[in-house]
Amino acid sequence: RIFMEMRAHPETKSNGDTSADLIVVPAMLSLLKSGGVFLAIYASAALVNLSSGNQAVKMVLMAEGMAKTAVRNMQGKDDDLSYYTLMLLVNLTKEPHNRS
Repeated sequence: RIFMEMRAHPETKSNGDTSADLIVVPAMLSLLKSGGVFLAIYASAALVNLSSGNQAVKMVLMAEGMAKTAVRNMQGKDDDLSYYTLMLLVNLTKEPHNRS
């Protein structure tokens, strides 16, 4: 919630500064990988919001192996986790260089 409020009020951030977003991304990825289904759902939802329109976050996610994590999440049986993972993949593949 704090990070989304920071994004909603651009006067609180310097121009183009995404350092808070980039600090949170590795923590969210660790929750996706080993936090259990409940935490993974919320981490996926947060990453959907953080990656929407933020190229730096998208690049960090791809560099940290989000594609393999997404495949693992999709193989699970939880509908909510699959839903948010698909939404995240849509955000990530909106840039052509992430599609390969």
